[in-house]
Amino acid sequence: MIFCMENKVDCDQKNTALESRRGTEKVLLSGVLVIDKEAGISSFGVVLKVRKLLKVKKAGHTGTLDPFATGVLVVCLEQATKIIPYLEEGTKEYVFTIHFGIETDTWDSTGQITKKIEPPKVEVNNIESVVSELIGTVELPVPRFSAVKVSGKRLYKLARKGIEFETPKKESNISKIEMLDFAWPEVTLAIECSKGTYVRSVAKAIGDLLGIPAHVKKLRRLRSGRFSLKNAITIDELASSIKNNTVWQQIMSMSSALDHLPIIRIDKQTAESIRKGGVQAIDLRFGKSSTTLYKHVRVVSGNDDLVAIAEVKRGNSLAITRVFPQTNALIGLVQAAKTTQK
Repeated sequence: MIFCMENKVDCDQKNTALESRRGTEKVLLSGVLVIDKEAGISSFGVVLKVRKLLKVKKAGHTGTLDPFATGVLVVCLEQATKIIPYLEEGTKEYVFTIHFGIETDTWDSTGQITKKIEPPKVEVNNIESVVSELIGTVELPVPRFSAVKVSGKRLYKLARKGIEFETPKKESNISKIEMLDFAWPEVTLAIECSKGTYVRSVAKAIGDLLGIPAHVKKLRRLRSGRFSLKNAITIDELASSIKNNTVWQQIMSMSSALDHLPIIRIDKQTAESIRKGGVQAIDLRFGKSSTTLYKHVRVVSGNDDLVAIAEVKRGNSLAITRVFPQTNALIGLVQAAKTTQK
């Protein structure tokens, strides 16, 4: 067996994992696609469109975006749906506009109006003072129209039936809120927060602190963990890339999507043994820092071929927790093409 421990790599560039074309055999896409979601469609609706366009059997997303919201939506294709639990989404960044004077039952522009007043004039420093109170770890009320469960029931289902319930609170960490525009009765803010934070709840809290009804008029996600708008394409752009046969340039390989995990490189013989169930654990000596910093590592063979994900155990050994079938990854195709053109 040959093992090689590598540091984290910069995976901002787009990579792809495709099965090779053999004769007229259909090309199967396995990897991660970052979509710039448009308004008016659910996250699940985006997944359905991607599945139809790419003709894939399996697809799933991380980090749901409300239908009225736009921006980064991470979609995993085929085998990549199995890495969703291992994707480290990290913090998220949004830009959102709050409209003061109107509150809705959904706390956004799609809901029914529940309160409406002529908002008193508020100065910029008042907004900044209130916003500063939300920096750090805060408990915010969960929107009644959300997927959070109470007694096993989704809140939005209870709300739609008119069933009364106590609104639960959820802990969030807000590291930054910055004012981008002030055009009363509207204010546009940029926020960086922990995953699971409802921006609608942030807007509601700001309104409550000011004593003025408020709701989110616009919401756009700029970044989800390491996935950002610079990696994203729209559904229309995806359709064009399929037509132009350049879709493979948009798909990030499973290994690259997991670039927050260290790499263990193995030879083809070991990879084959792992895939056949002949290797359940890898006895490898890490440095002390590695075992304390990482819970999982990615096991890779050849040219970015993700073989498995392994869990770091005591004694610096690795237990195989997830095995992936072999794919003939075309990583480096872009680099090879560039080299040929020079």
